[in-house]
Amino acid sequence: MNFLHRHPRLVGPILIALSITMTGLGLLALDLYYHHKHSKSAGTNYRGYRGEVLGKKGPNEFRIFVLGGSTAFGYGVGPYDSIPAHLERIVQSRISNEDKTVRVINLAYNNESAVCFADTLKYYDYLEPDAVIFYSGYNDNPTMTLYRKAKDCFRNQSWTFRTAGYLPILPLVAKERYYILRYGSVGDGYREAHARQKRGYMRAWYKRAVKAMPPPPFEPLGMKSAIDYGDQVQALDKYLGVINRTTNDLYGRGVGVIYVTQPYLSRDSYHFLQQKNIRHLFQSYSGYKHFQYVNLGDIFTQGKLKEYAYDGMHLTKEGNEAIAYALLEPTLWMIKTLRPDWNIIF
Repeated sequence: MNFLHRHPRLVGPILIALSITMTGLGLLALDLYYHHKHSKSAGTNYRGYRGEVLGKKGPNEFRIFVLGGSTAFGYGVGPYDSIPAHLERIVQSRISNEDKTVRVINLAYNNESAVCFADTLKYYDYLEPDAVIFYSGYNDNPTMTLYRKAKDCFRNQSWTFRTAGYLPILPLVAKERYYILRYGSVGDGYREAHARQKRGYMRAWYKRAVKAMPPPPFEPLGMKSAIDYGDQVQALDKYLGVINRTTNDLYGRGVGVIYVTQPYLSRDSYHFLQQKNIRHLFQSYSGYKHFQYVNLGDIFTQGKLKEYAYDGMHLTKEGNEAIAYALLEPTLWMIKTLRPDWNIIF
């Protein structure tokens, strides 16, 4: 108190600093509360991934990252009913060493695409992955592939996460409450936001298409015209390049890679063409000792897909469990390849 009497001009700055500190601590406490509240439903933990926060990797621990979009994240089901959660449980049941642990870490998120993978792997390198599963393709349509930037990715949009590794949930809570007020439901809000983003990408495509058009008398393409063959070729080339660079970077560091073709929604889709081309790329990987390609395109009949995919794409917990069982053997093979001393029940 005597200090403040001697330096009265410091009273104001000290009070301001205390006010800012208390406000910051209050917001942090509120954010942690909402993280805890939503982590068991549709949210992530404060580190930005789904499931419990993991500490330092143990000496007898094998860690597997799962990267992808909403189908890998488990949109529509709880965190314990997602593909990574099912896979962790069934893989662990096949490890006969009592002191060995397998962790399957869900780094996927809604609307994430291949352009996000490099940054995601960089952010979570401290978790020390032994293998990475790419459950990818649906979100990498030509428009998204050609015009989406890494800055548009979920985690890159948070300055706090990029600088401190802490992902605040309060902005997401505020956004979803706005969606309820504006659109009537969170789901409708996200659908409108996704459609708005897609319209933005389409405008970028349209500008490029018009520039590439020959002069009159040819008429410019309309906004709803199909993306031409040239765009598909460029999109395929870009997607294959991203997957190839990411896979080779991981492989060069001794990290195992499993690439998974997601269930085909239609054989007339761009996704079907995309995955056909990715198989051609993987033919050059024949000498890679810790790489696996898993084709789950035909895992479900159209009838089963209607049963397991409640909205035509996102799977129920039973559908996610079926995918996890299909990934069991390739995952066990990967663990045995990288940890030959582990006792595994195939």
